[in-house]
Amino acid sequence: MQAETRLIFLDKIDTRDNLYQISDPDPPEDLSDSIGEAGLISLPWVQQREADKVFRVVAGFRRITVCRKLGWPQLTCRVLPADAPKLSGWKIAIADNAVTRPLNLLEQARAAAGLMDVCDGDAKRAAQLAGPLGLRINPELIGKLTRLLALPGAVHQAVAQNRMSLNIALNLEMMDESSAVAFAGLCQNLKPTVNHQQEIFTGLYELARLQDKSPADVLARSDFSEILHASRTDRRRQLQALRRRLYNLRFPNLSRSEAAFEQKKKNLSLPENMNISAPPGFESNVYTLTVRFSQSRQLCDCAEKLAVICRKPELEDLLDRSFNENS
Repeated sequence: MQAETRLIFLDKIDTRDNLYQISDPDPPEDLSDSIGEAGLISLPWVQQREADKVFRVVAGFRRITVCRKLGWPQLTCRVLPADAPKLSGWKIAIADNAVTRPLNLLEQARAAAGLMDVCDGDAKRAAQLAGPLGLRINPELIGKLTRLLALPGAVHQAVAQNRMSLNIALNLEMMDESSAVAFAGLCQNLKPTVNHQQEIFTGLYELARLQDKSPADVLARSDFSEILHASRTDRRRQLQALRRRLYNLRFPNLSRSEAAFEQKKKNLSLPENMNISAPPGFESNVYTLTVRFSQSRQLCDCAEKLAVICRKPELEDLLDRSFNENS
């Protein structure tokens, strides 16, 4: 494809035309420092609109934004012919972005959506076109990325910043918009792991259904609000408190049984290297005894202590299931 290089006044470039935009609009500080110090090394691509003769950006949104902030009146650009097909524009936009850095999931989603548009929704064809451009996506991922774009902007940013996994984001399709935004904010602030994201999502969604409320309304409760807005509390403690509160509200009987068991175990005064665990969910009568030791004499010592524990009435009290059955 032939493309000319021209000096173009910045007031003739419309950065609000986001037809080919892949990257986030806000440029990183190091880009501003680089252009200010060394100039524009990689030229942006633009295309003149036939209707008003103004130029839209094909590739280089952030570079052009930086040049504007630096007070440049004009800059040299590569110009895509006005009659060039959209596929040509998308190839340039994707390659220009993907060759310099890995694209985050939101950027991949925008690129995939552009290819899907010019491929009339053919995900297999879009994936074939993406590969040589430096974007390794398959049809299944394209489907997920397309769904991501239909979610609120707050979810986009949480995914782009790796604060929320793609699969968790897609689960938010089950929630109303305000709840999806609230969950995205939670992930941005508390930075839960993927496993914790799934746990919190499931707990919040099921609790909302039990209470016939939206997840956003549940999070607005005073007990959750106090946890989420405790500015002086360590983030990990906030996360732990949130998970515990969700668990207690979802499983009130089980929570009370667990609390009673822990209190009775405390009364047993077990050695530090010994522990008794209740059966999961108290669904059986099989308990687990754990003993930690490194030498044979330590094991023998544990055996002696265990013999004493077995004669304690507190042990029978611990194994009494009535506290669970009556909870």
